[in-house]
Amino acid sequence: RDPTEVPPNTPYRLKDIDLASRLSFMLWSSVPDEPLLASAEQGLLRQPDELAKQVKRMLADPRSARLVTNFADQWLYLRNLESLTPDARRFPDFDENLRQAMRQETERLFEEVLRENRSVLELIQSDHTYFEKLSSPLKCVVVDCCDRGAFYR
Repeated sequence: RDPTEVPPNTPYRLKDIDLASRLSFMLWSSVPDEPLLASAEQGLLRQPDELAKQVKRMLADPRSARLVTNFADQWLYLRNLESLTPDARRFPDFDENLRQAMRQETERLFEEVLRENRSVLELIQSDHTYFEKLSSPLKCVVVDCCDRGAFYR
């Protein structure tokens, strides 16, 4: 919540404890842990080296998997996959298994870009992707991708 002493729509510096909370909810979708709170309470969190150390630590924590799922769901609209149904005549092999594979493949690529600190442009310009094993086979499809190679399914 915004401080009452600051006029609306005016930038202001976050308190360290607020920074810890926002960072934690962004990366973990959860409350700050003890190390993050301690850093904030000691007034260290806004220092660039300490902030980078905490972010690196938090991204290495298993709770950061929530960032991949939640952010990809919202930013890449993966949450909308559940409501989309392709034309069954054009895509007769499409089923729930394929829908889930599409989600997982996209999440894995997003996670790779995030964890390896790659450019977000790789999400649209990547020369590779991931494939999930499906319980029902699909026909092989070859799609030429900007003369860099081909994707196979």
